[in-house]
Amino acid sequence: MLISKDLTFAGVPAYQLRMTLRRDPLDQETFMQYHGLEPDRARALIRSLVHHGYLERVRGQKGRYATTTSGGALSLAKMRQYRRSTATRHLVDLLERAQRINESRDYLHWVERIGVFGSYLKGVDKVCDVDIAYIVTPRFRAEEDRGRRASALWDEDQAAGLPVTRGDDWFLWPLIKVSRDLKGGSPVLELHCWEETEVIGASPIILFERSMPDIAQAAALSLRSEGAA
Repeated sequence: MLISKDLTFAGVPAYQLRMTLRRDPLDQETFMQYHGLEPDRARALIRSLVHHGYLERVRGQKGRYATTTSGGALSLAKMRQYRRSTATRHLVDLLERAQRINESRDYLHWVERIGVFGSYLKGVDKVCDVDIAYIVTPRFRAEEDRGRRASALWDEDQAAGLPVTRGDDWFLWPLIKVSRDLKGGSPVLELHCWEETEVIGASPIILFERSMPDIAQAAALSLRSEGAA
């Protein structure tokens, strides 16, 4: 099954939903967590997927959904291909963004680890979207402190004119912000929480580790060399 990058459901690109649709069961929180959606938009997305036959309600489990046969096909769909050099450039940019995020005081999470898996690792000249696994962790451990800082960050970013979440969801904003900025609007990169790769049995190759900066430097150097070849 081939899909276009222009295909969307409630404004969410279909290609971004593929890995999520492999999870079972699904609920509103799943879409909020993995796609950085506000509750209203997550509900709209679920309604759209149900309407088009990709999700169905799980009987006896309120708020739970399962993929249909069509949903399973969508979860495995491919989209356009990219030159390997293009994919490599986006990977290098990703590592640079991760470093900048960790050096900035404008975030409440660290980017701990980044890995790549999927078609990029096959070494072919053209690849589909590049699958990226990542881990972020809170910079502040105390729950009360995190809540206070999240509220302050939401207020600051709203005042700065950034597209923050609704006021009732200010506590989600720090995680949404770091995930959005890590992706950087790249149409090539598909970001997944690291635990998603464990569900499907993938083994990402680590490109970035906050506790071991030499890994990121070596990976970036290697990728730049490949891109220039």
